[in-house]
Amino acid sequence: LPRWKVLTSTLAASWVCVLTCLLIAFAFIATVVGVDFGPHVLLCLVAVGMASLMSSAAGAALGTIRRMRIDMVIAITVLLSLFTGLYGPGAQSLADAVERSAPLLTRVNPLWQCAHCFYGLLYYDSLAPFARSCAVLAGMTCLFLSIAMVRMRRMSHEHL
Repeated sequence: LPRWKVLTSTLAASWVCVLTCLLIAFAFIATVVGVDFGPHVLLCLVAVGMASLMSSAAGAALGTIRRMRIDMVIAITVLLSLFTGLYGPGAQSLADAVERSAPLLTRVNPLWQCAHCFYGLLYYDSLAPFARSCAVLAGMTCLFLSIAMVRMRRMSHEHL
């Protein structure tokens, strides 16, 4: 099989699995926990879809690194999550300080973009921040897929 077909089918399968799990979690949060997502509930589903697609593409790019182990992927995820402010007041202070001193560095963090995709829906009157985050997530998805495609050309199928 051509490698682009392998990448496309693998990405599609992983995206469906991740998207399904996140939609179940979203439904649980909305119905059982009772979180009100306001008038933009359907756009929240778009945000879930974009975030899951980007994370699947990032996983495909990381998966093409031969010596990348799962604990290394977890470490990268935890480190990037630290700068989104999702770990409590200390992490929020750190994330705010980094955002003030290096805003571009903050915005290239894929997890920051995922979080702010939702913030754009929940905390702003305009949909412009949401659309901007979705566009950046789409760009990151393309970048990660390009990296995966280029790196796959040098790999054997056994590793995949």
